[in-house]
Amino acid sequence: MLNCTTKFIFTLLSVVATSLLVYGDQRGLLSDHDIGPDPRTTVGAEYARIFSTSPNYRALSMATMGRESFSWEYGPTFYRGQLGQNQVKVLIIGPAPNRSSQVTHRAFSSSLGGYAQSLINYLGYESNYLLINAFSYPLTEPYSKPVTIQLGAKSVSVNFVDHKMYQLAQNPLSPLVKWRHKLVDHIAQSNKGSLELIITIGRSASDSLATYLTSKGLKCPSAVSKLSAQQFAKKNKISLITPYQYGVNLNDCSFRGDKGVFINPFSEKLKVIHFLSWPAHSPGVVDYELKIKRTISLLKKWHTYDSTWSMTLKNKSDFVLGHPFRLTKSPIPLKDYSFGVTQLASGPETLTTQESFTPRSKNSGRLFISFGSKQNGSFKFSTKDMYKSYFEKPTPFADASDHIFKNVPWEPSKIGFLKFDRGPGAYWAEVFTGARHDVPSPDRDVFKPHSETSLLLVNTSARSNGSKSFYRGRPHQTEVLILADQQSHDDTFSGRALTGFEGQRLQSLLYSIKAGTNYTILRTLPFDTLGLSQDKMDSLIYLTQPWRRAVWEKLIKNSNNKFNIKLIFVLGPCAESLLNDGLLDNYNIPVVSLNKRSFVDMSITHGIDFLPTKYQQAFNKVLQTKTWTRSEMEFSEALISIPRVDLPWGLPRWVGTSGDRVIRSKIKNDEYIYKIIPPEWVYNHSPRPLNDDDNIYIKKITIPPKIKKIYYGNPLFILK
Repeated sequence: MLNCTTKFIFTLLSVVATSLLVYGDQRGLLSDHDIGPDPRTTVGAEYARIFSTSPNYRALSMATMGRESFSWEYGPTFYRGQLGQNQVKVLIIGPAPNRSSQVTHRAFSSSLGGYAQSLINYLGYESNYLLINAFSYPLTEPYSKPVTIQLGAKSVSVNFVDHKMYQLAQNPLSPLVKWRHKLVDHIAQSNKGSLELIITIGRSASDSLATYLTSKGLKCPSAVSKLSAQQFAKKNKISLITPYQYGVNLNDCSFRGDKGVFINPFSEKLKVIHFLSWPAHSPGVVDYELKIKRTISLLKKWHTYDSTWSMTLKNKSDFVLGHPFRLTKSPIPLKDYSFGVTQLASGPETLTTQESFTPRSKNSGRLFISFGSKQNGSFKFSTKDMYKSYFEKPTPFADASDHIFKNVPWEPSKIGFLKFDRGPGAYWAEVFTGARHDVPSPDRDVFKPHSETSLLLVNTSARSNGSKSFYRGRPHQTEVLILADQQSHDDTFSGRALTGFEGQRLQSLLYSIKAGTNYTILRTLPFDTLGLSQDKMDSLIYLTQPWRRAVWEKLIKNSNNKFNIKLIFVLGPCAESLLNDGLLDNYNIPVVSLNKRSFVDMSITHGIDFLPTKYQQAFNKVLQTKTWTRSEMEFSEALISIPRVDLPWGLPRWVGTSGDRVIRSKIKNDEYIYKIIPPEWVYNHSPRPLNDDDNIYIKKITIPPKIKKIYYGNPLFILK
């Protein structure tokens, strides 16, 4: 146990401003964050509802493809960007999300996101964009495969989509297509006064937009002719249902003869939307730069000569000034992510890996995602920690609407989809991160080496991934305040304090004393400090003392708080040591320690034994407290999952359940990485049953496809 006494002599070093609050003015303030779909607005609530009705990817994939074609364990990814009324001027549609998006739960979060951001910045759309994917889950197999076909005397390489994949992804009867069209319709409707450009990146995105456009009456030519498609299919014994399996010429899709343009179907003033396919990044391809120039030329042509299109770009954008476009990995703004999200998994230089883990008595391995370092090379994890985390049992849910039998654990809640934490709000985000003038930065003096010994106070990974878990709860609605040390690495992934085993244990106490949702947990130190030596912990406590005192005073003296704080808990040795530092003096608020240990605390992980645990001892003290009076308080030691109202939008249901979900690697070159482990019971959970719409689609495609007629200009097909 660490004894975090602050009674020591510390030699002050010269201070160099190394705050992580501003990342070279490229990513914005650490206080910047995305609240998710705003349930307080009609537009935001509809986004949340649409996201909650996402298709049954697992069951539909197995019914159509005969196998699991999507990586589902870490949940879906729906968007990145602005979700407000008339905030979107450019919509970018990309391929299936990748591993980084499954960590951040925002689309376009790694290299492709950096490339897309460079295009957004070039055009001048920095505050008016929305990015979505053609699929909500990563694919476990390629969407298309390269083939060479004969076009006259020429051999041409094209990407061919298997007929099963094409039906699942582009058949108008497919629930995936219907849901995607609902989403694009809502984007067009809620941005009918602003949306003016749609860009696709990748084959699946171009196919998906073409399918949407044809549903609105446009005609889209296939990349190869019907005859060439049929000849190649016959020669190679390929199941062909439409020549669009070979691709679509998206830029030639036309509306009443006009290419690359259509009218927003929800616009009252016939708002024109242009669209184009952006060349996929192909390193080493000679004509890639030429394709880029042609695409930019097309945009300039529209911007210059098309009077129906405003393209309201800022005057000094590189595009308007005529500067050439250079493909770079631009930094992704923090305003696109939930407050506290780990930053290394939300940037174009992200390095996420996926390693196989084969549990006992299992023939096939599990793929776990790791993140946290830019350096290549393998990091080692404790096999014991992996087994312990993987085999944890599910914990009860505090909210009946989020019961596991009403939701699948790998998705956000479908029942209580409006219940999530929008973040602390602008004021408290600035307070927690030290962005206000009267609150010091928590990391100003932390991330710098000693002048001679070059001893880093916090490991390099903690600095580079910018992981800071400040709080959990509602600072504007607090009756119970908890000052707590870090207890696990789950906070690094969830972005909220105490979401692992100890947090679920604390949740049971809060439930027992009838605290409701009127509590706030403040981390003693917002960095990853587990395993640091006593000297380093003492140094960190000393260096962050001004920040902590300023935040604590604002929490207790908060004029915006609906309640008066009636009870304070302290959890962890550092939190307890601050009592001796006078942090809680002069407030006349009862303070209850959660650090009293007994034999039981060291020998059990679940349930109650004959000796009182530290939480039962704390409960007994609360019963004696005159300022806290609640009727029918009854103690329970059983773990309770973290309520959804405490967690950011988009996290799968298994986050905040079943003990600790994140483990840290052994140190390598002064860095760590973190492994996110879904529990075994999630893998054993069956997909949702197919509904009526799903079954209508399945009945159509289970018959061997025979072409009855192919419509040119329309990638739809009719099955016999």
